[in-house]
Amino acid sequence: MQGTEPAVNKESEMSTRIHSEKSLLLQTQVSVARAHALAVQKLPVALTLSAIILSIINVKL
Repeated sequence: MQGTEPAVNKESEMSTRIHSEKSLLLQTQVSVARAHALAVQKLPVALTLSAIILSIINVKL
């Protein structure tokens, strides 16, 4: 005797898996793009602070 769950055909299951993988890939790409944009915005500040700190401790570049 089988349970009350409806039968899921393999085509639908495969389509769902591919859709999930594509969604995950898009989310990853968006995350990478956000991280890159944030790094580009913060880089000048980080470099400036680094230069100030190095000059305070008298390090010559």
